[in-house]
Amino acid sequence: MPGQYWRRTVQFKNFKVDFFFIDGNVFDTTLQTDEAHNICSKTHNPGQYCESDIYPGDGSNCAATGPHNPADCTDWFKKLWQDIYNWLTEEVPKSDAEWQIVVGHYPPQYSLGYAPNSYMNWEKFLQPMGIDLFIAGHTHEQRVYYGDFGPGRNMGDSAWVITGGGGGVTTEVYPDSNGEDDAYGFMEMTVSLQELKITAYSHGGTEGKKIIRNQTTVVPVPRNSDEELVALGYMKPKTVSTPKVVAPVNSSRTQVVI
Repeated sequence: MPGQYWRRTVQFKNFKVDFFFIDGNVFDTTLQTDEAHNICSKTHNPGQYCESDIYPGDGSNCAATGPHNPADCTDWFKKLWQDIYNWLTEEVPKSDAEWQIVVGHYPPQYSLGYAPNSYMNWEKFLQPMGIDLFIAGHTHEQRVYYGDFGPGRNMGDSAWVITGGGGGVTTEVYPDSNGEDDAYGFMEMTVSLQELKITAYSHGGTEGKKIIRNQTTVVPVPRNSDEELVALGYMKPKTVSTPKVVAPVNSSRTQVVI
């Protein structure tokens, strides 16, 4: 991957798509109270998964690409997310593509960041920003959401998918031998100027059947006006330059005769 967050534009014949890739690992730092899942936990840095005989340094220093020690870890991820938040709110309104797609690990029902400067409630962000689709994983299941699925799962006109099939004993949905489940599988997406089609396939069961679990057609989401985004706090007001005041030139002239 080219970075921990980046934008990639794909130009098709008569339309283009902007992809915004983000790192939401701030969720698994101080926002995650479970020591077993806290990536900044002193228990595991170094520890069972950061063995000093395998990783560089003492097993807790990520050198140039991450935190230098457990004490630095939380602030490092906090700053990273602040940078991502600032970048996302600045770059998305600039997009002139027909489609805007966000790709991240955590599904949008998980809010990220810290109030008041970097708190991200995706329910209030995606539709106003004109995000057409959010692609995520994290939970071990295959899901397609488009519309109101209740509190925490209503992204308005913005569609979102969880394509995280697998997980073994940690799966949210156990697979069935007939394949009629959303535990394992994959998703196929096709996009045109007018619509984006999502097809979710099952693993097919023990017989390897072709099983389509969901077919959803998404239409573009219009972005709110700049004034509305400013009111929501997602854009900074455009600065209006003050006209430079030039002192009037004294019209009286002295005539010099040579």
